[in-house]
Amino acid sequence: METNEELIKNFIEYRKANSWVESTLKNDKYALIRLCKFTNNKPLRKINENDTIAFINSLNKLGTKSENAQKLILFFRWLHKNKRKERPKNMEWFEFPSKDKMIKHSDPDKQKHLITDEEYKKIIQFSMRNPKWSAIYEMLYLSGARPDEIAKMNYEDININEKGEVTITINHSKKIPRQVFLMGNPEQIIRWYNQHPIKEKNTPLFPSDNNKRYMQHMIDGAIRTNFRRMQKQIDIKKTLNPKDFRKIRATIMFNQRSKDGGLIFDDDHIGSYMGWKPSTVSQRRQEYNLNGFEELKNLIRDFIPKSETFDTIKQERDLLQKKQNEIDELKKTQEELKEQMKKFENYVSKLLSEREE
Repeated sequence: METNEELIKNFIEYRKANSWVESTLKNDKYALIRLCKFTNNKPLRKINENDTIAFINSLNKLGTKSENAQKLILFFRWLHKNKRKERPKNMEWFEFPSKDKMIKHSDPDKQKHLITDEEYKKIIQFSMRNPKWSAIYEMLYLSGARPDEIAKMNYEDININEKGEVTITINHSKKIPRQVFLMGNPEQIIRWYNQHPIKEKNTPLFPSDNNKRYMQHMIDGAIRTNFRRMQKQIDIKKTLNPKDFRKIRATIMFNQRSKDGGLIFDDDHIGSYMGWKPSTVSQRRQEYNLNGFEELKNLIRDFIPKSETFDTIKQERDLLQKKQNEIDELKKTQEELKEQMKKFENYVSKLLSEREE
């Protein structure tokens, strides 16, 4: 009987033959290794429903549960030679959550995963000592590309026109290969493009820092490692990670408005830029759209009274009573003036009558 290591290796080869990208294969492998550790390396062929239920329940987030469940379904379907789309017996129990349920369990604090302008400036300033890394972070921010997509780019995948405008070609994509016309001023990218040590076709745009992998493509894990190292040295949120560059670009595009208040980018534009299918764009719009929250916040701030306490209510009541007393005094004074005017008019009328006599 094959060992767990052999089964995992054979499964990854099977997935690789079906043209799955490297990042997906790494996630497949990680999910299975995680399952083996959880079950104390129980033979994968003997994993039953109780094992998979216990493993999925050990995961915290709803999204993580779904992702790992999908990996297990694919593996055990292959292992037990089930028909396509047929559930393996040990995973028949799992029900994937609806989109509404996923949204319900999403983190309401979207800001902690958004890179602010100030944080982005700090990242670029810190990394400028190494032209390659400042170009990587600038490309992540301006393109919204996934870290593994950028890591696999070649030198010829950058095109700079006479105006200094940059278009990149993403050939190795998790979803949709695409061309991206970069927003903003990509000066760090242009600097690295001009300083690249080997300006030839099929040369990695961002070669590995590892001497053993000289002039080979960087792996996306190296970007995570570099970001974590930088995070410890500059003042940016500890909740951030390299994937959040993609989130902030999507958020900018979903929320950017013209002078007349209309949205600048529609779903087709955003799908083309980010490499998303239409259904994914719709889901992400709900996830990244901040306009609804900001508009509601402004309405509350401008038109709805602030929350009241007993003291504020008492102060407002006393103020109203004081104004009412002032009004009553004015009315009383007005009546007295009217009375005096009436007496004065009678007196004048009497004087006029006596003079005429």
